[in-house]
Amino acid sequence: MATKRVLAVGGHAADMEFSAGATIAKYTAAGAHAVLLHLTAGEMGHPRLSGEEYARQKIAEAHRAAAILGGEARFLPYPDAGLPRNDEVAYQIVDVIREVRPDVLITHWRGSFHSDHINAHYNTLQALFY
Repeated sequence: MATKRVLAVGGHAADMEFSAGATIAKYTAAGAHAVLLHLTAGEMGHPRLSGEEYARQKIAEAHRAAAILGGEARFLPYPDAGLPRNDEVAYQIVDVIREVRPDVLITHWRGSFHSDHINAHYNTLQALFY
C-alpha cells in the first residue's frame, strides 16, 4: 500500500520541517498529501522581535515551507513555551487525525529537552489512543 497521507505534529513552527522535512518531501514526491500541524508558532524564540511580530513571521515561513515540501501548514492556538499536556490539546489533534486520516504520523521524541516538544509527543500519543 502506498502512503497517501502524512501528518507531522510539532511543538513549534519549523520543528517538523527541520526534523522530518526530508521524509515529508519523500512522501509528497511520491504523491502523498502532507499536513504539518504546529501546536505553537514558536514566537518566543527571537532575540529582538516581539512575540507577536515573530509569530507572524514564523506562520508565513511555515506556510511557505509546507508548500515547498508539497504539503500544507496548520496551527493550533497555544503559546510558545506554554503548550499544555492535556485532553483539550489531544482532542484538537484527534480532530486533525480524523480529518487527514494519515498513513504516517510523525511527532517529537519523548526525550526532547523542550517541554513543548515533550508535550507535543504525549498529546499526540493520547490523540492516537482516542
